[in-house]
Amino acid sequence: AFQAVADKFGGAIRDKALYFIAVNRLAVDRPAAIAELENIANSSSDNGKLAKFALAQTRAEDGKYDEAVALYQQLLEMSDPILAKESINFEIAKVYEKQGKTKEAADIYFNIAKAASEAKDADGKPIPMTQIAGDAKKKITELDPERAKEIQEPAPPSPFGG
Repeated sequence: AFQAVADKFGGAIRDKALYFIAVNRLAVDRPAAIAELENIANSSSDNGKLAKFALAQTRAEDGKYDEAVALYQQLLEMSDPILAKESINFEIAKVYEKQGKTKEAADIYFNIAKAASEAKDADGKPIPMTQIAGDAKKKITELDPERAKEIQEPAPPSPFGG
């Protein structure tokens, strides 16, 4: 179905279809899918950024940790990587854990959770933690329980207002 879209349309629609083809191909023909992702990741388009993220994930899954971190770092250096920077940092921390770099991983998890715990909306009210921030809080609690105590989750807003 995505191939038909890629054949029929051009531009961003074609690029998105090619990205989906590559990601879906990972399960059936990993080498070909990785080659396609590498090709798409060279673009600075939104699809190129998504492909770079998917490629970094495949590198981590394949044990090519330094290559994965390098790709994630490239995304972090972009002004608009499309994906939330906290998500990219979380992926880097996971790679660091796999590499046995527990302190580096813990630092990233801590920074994600701490920033989220202190986030406020336009009215100065605490913003609930995202799923990633909550997961980072769990990870820092596992890796460094004492340091995790420094992170106070925002109280949920009262359902009664005020």
